[in-house]
Amino acid sequence: MIDTGVLARPWVPAWILLLGSLSTLVGLAWDLQWHGDVGPDTFYTLPHLFIYAGAAVSGMVSLAVVLAASGATRSGRTVDTAVGGRRVAVFGVFQAPVGYLVSGVGAALFLLYGLWDEWWHGLYGFDAVIASPPHVGLLTAAMLAMLGSVMTCAAASGEPWAGPALVVSLAVLLGFSMVVLLALPETGAVDGARSPSR
Repeated sequence: MIDTGVLARPWVPAWILLLGSLSTLVGLAWDLQWHGDVGPDTFYTLPHLFIYAGAAVSGMVSLAVVLAASGATRSGRTVDTAVGGRRVAVFGVFQAPVGYLVSGVGAALFLLYGLWDEWWHGLYGFDAVIASPPHVGLLTAAMLAMLGSVMTCAAASGEPWAGPALVVSLAVLLGFSMVVLLALPETGAVDGARSPSR
């Protein structure tokens, strides 16, 4: 039986996942600039929309691929490893391609850390500190989702679309890492110095 869903065109979910990662990168860079120009602000800003929309896109496409791969496996169809890499059994029910599993876990953790961040700001007020515990969790979860995108593109190494997608996904992950590292010295987290109060 020939698969006609998302599993037949592995480049579609891979590029959507990559767009989610790119949205998160743009949102973070913009948010850091926003906090520098405007200062602490509410949760409802356009940069935050980009960050959270990127995580939501990554999570939804990961879930769709995991469900499609699980359904295909259950009905006896083979799932090409170009769709996110080898499948991993999750809870004995789902068959998740490892790249999408990593990205989906990162997106789910991002949601949980986002809730913690909202609670944190409700308790301590809004700040522009990137090194608060929920922000560190958010950044780590976003990097995990981006790593899943890299793994997804690397798993499809024989496909014509995979080379450019791998280069872009690596660039997004490295760009995100650089933005985070450039923001950390302002907090004093890198050199051990205390940051001045804003």
